[in-house]
Formats: sequence, structure tokens, C-alpha cells
Amino acid sequence: MVLEKSGQVFGTVKVLIGRGLLVFAAALCTSSAMAAASGESKAASSESARLIADSLWARATLPGRQMTAIYGQLVSRSLSIRVTGMRSNLSKAIELHETTMIDGKMRMSQIDWPSLEPGKPLLLKPGGTHLMVFGLEHPLTEGDELLLDIEVESGEIYSIPVQVQSPQSLEFESKQ
Repeated sequence: MVLEKSGQVFGTVKVLIGRGLLVFAAALCTSSAMAAASGESKAASSESARLIADSLWARATLPGRQMTAIYGQLVSRSLSIRVTGMRSNLSKAIELHETTMIDGKMRMSQIDWPSLEPGKPLLLKPGGTHLMVFGLEHPLTEGDELLLDIEVESGEIYSIPVQVQSPQSLEFESKQ
């Protein structure tokens, strides 16, 4: 007797539960659940990664502040990638912001997560588009590292280490 467990698909394999397949199905369910729970993280710097992070860095925090910004660039290697969110191991929230000039004053505002088109980098730079990191667990000092997880529409998560530089560091800004 073979029973189909309707509505449950793990990857591309439909689970069939029957006599003799029960142990295999249980193992498949367990390994699929563990993979889903782990987030199937991918390092953006790996050779097979579709998302490339270049020169990402975060500013060290100023005294009394629980936020910082991340700069650098993100680019898709081959396919359009729709970013759906970002998070960090050291913060409560990350938002994409842009800086604009309104009535002679610089204003920051949150914008939607982008679709990264192949070969068209998303430039993250001071005074322009950048990532705002809110609710830091502790102050960030030069030499620290935070882990940036980029969630994309396919469900993949790209984990990228981001180096912290001093607030006075303008090295990257001059490259843009």
C-alpha cells in the first residue's frame, strides 16, 4: 500500500510514504527540515555564488550611537537577483536608504530593496545609496567585523563579512 502525503514537497522530491519507504521518507524530511532551518547560507565570495560583494565596509559607531552605515557595492554575476531583505548578527534591523538634496538640505529616506541586474552594480556610498544598520548590540570599533546576510527571492541567503573602519576613513569614498 502506498500513500501520498499530499501538499508536501521537499525540494523537487515528492515524499511517498508506504511500507519500506517510511524510513527513507523520515530521513528525507529530517534532512530537508535541517537544511531549511539552517537557511542554506551561501558565501558571496565563493566561486559559484551569483551575488558578488565588493569592498563592503561599515563605519565604526560614534559615541552614544546604536547605528551605522555600510558602503561598497553588490552585483549579480549572471542572473537578475531580487533582494528581499538583509540582517546582521549584531543588529536589530537593516534598511536601504538614499540621500537626496531637498531645499538645500541633505535628507535620508528608506527605499525598496532592489533587483540586481547582471553586471549593473548597486553602489553603496556616503552621500548616496547605502545600508543603514539599526539597533546595534554594542559599539563597533575599527577592526571589528559584522556578518551581513542578504536574503533573495529564491530563498537563498548570502552571508558576507563586513569590516568596520573608523568614521574618519574616507579611503573608499575617494574611489567612487
